[in-house]
Amino acid sequence: MKAVYKRELKSYFTSVTGFLFLAFLMVVVGIYFTTYHLYYGYPYFSYTLSSSAFIYLLAVPVLTMRVLAEERHQRTDQLLFTSPKSLTSIVMGKYGALLSVLLIAVGIFCGYPLILTQFGEVNLAMAYTAILGFFLLGAACISVGMFLSSLTESQVIAAILTFLTLFFSYMLSTLESFLSPSALTSFLGLAGILFLLFLLYFFLAKNLVIALLGLIVSEFLLCLLYAVKSTLFEGLLAKLLSALNLFVHFGNLANGILDGAEILYFLSVILFFVFLTIRSLDQRRFS
Repeated sequence: MKAVYKRELKSYFTSVTGFLFLAFLMVVVGIYFTTYHLYYGYPYFSYTLSSSAFIYLLAVPVLTMRVLAEERHQRTDQLLFTSPKSLTSIVMGKYGALLSVLLIAVGIFCGYPLILTQFGEVNLAMAYTAILGFFLLGAACISVGMFLSSLTESQVIAAILTFLTLFFSYMLSTLESFLSPSALTSFLGLAGILFLLFLLYFFLAKNLVIALLGLIVSEFLLCLLYAVKSTLFEGLLAKLLSALNLFVHFGNLANGILDGAEILYFLSVILFFVFLTIRSLDQRRFS
């Protein structure tokens, strides 16, 4: 894992990728920092980070698009599959390198609240809680991008898929406002989500029989539950979409509230997509 980590981290700074990612974050956060704090005099650094969170939509695809897609394109992934190292250690080494690039930016941001203390009183606990939340949001977005990069050999396609996925998550709050809270709407939405989940399972496992059987059983149980007690579905889709919105879960942390549930949420998202990445590579090893 250590060798993979060093190789990956070095590659981000021997090419434009790492510098471009850092430039995206530094420029956007710097603009908001100057506007909110140096011009208007707001003492809460969380304003800057909340307003800057959208930059992950653009920065993360740039950082993650090559992490596994390039290996597949150049056929160097075969070296990974025949390596004595486990796929888990390889993926964790790559993910660790991605996080290290993010940590460089976050480390710089840690100095911003200290700058503000030169102009007045600043709640440092709130500021650094917001920075922690910003880091966890970025780490979760990066795990999504790494997984999507493992699905294709094209860096461009990997970047587009990552952008669209993160943009969809970002826009879920807006989508919720257009959804009816009715039980039927939730039922149809959940049926569609189940279909997408088993489509993903088929893509990873390449087992059509199990995918179809699982989909049929799941849809049947969903229909049965709806027929027995449809009231359970009222407002359920909105709650589910809220759970899928990474940026909403950044809210409490961005406001300086050290919420253990939100931290656990981000850690769960990270572990889930790291697991999917390992599973994706494992499937390709035997295909």
